[in-house]
Amino acid sequence: FIGLFAQPRFVNLDRHDADIADSGNHDKINLSPGRERLQQMNQSDAEAEPCGIKEAAIVCSHVADRTSPILQAVRTPRTENTDSGWQFLCNSGQEEDFDLAKVWSIDEVLKYEPSLQGWIKCPFGTTLWRASVNDEWVIWDQD
Repeated sequence: FIGLFAQPRFVNLDRHDADIADSGNHDKINLSPGRERLQQMNQSDAEAEPCGIKEAAIVCSHVADRTSPILQAVRTPRTENTDSGWQFLCNSGQEEDFDLAKVWSIDEVLKYEPSLQGWIKCPFGTTLWRASVNDEWVIWDQD
């Protein structure tokens, strides 16, 4: 998949926004409980967006070198048929060098982070977030 994207399409979500979520100040964002929201989406295929295991996803360099877990997942509209729209990020606050980002298949992502299995068909525009690998995924609505 290397070479499909000229420039990785990272969403610019800075650590401040994650700190707001972590602090419990939800005036700016709505964190929907993960399990409840996933159950709602599974009951209604209208929101599901197909995503094949061979489709491409961008992973930040810290995830790609396997030194950090995936703590944020963002799905943007596809740029081409082989693009899943997913970006998987460590959300560690470390400086990110976009030239070091990698393209993995969805299958590779799910092998690295199996907890994303039920979330992979979320609609475009979805942002998933968790504070640590011990926390459940939540949908981050920035409305």
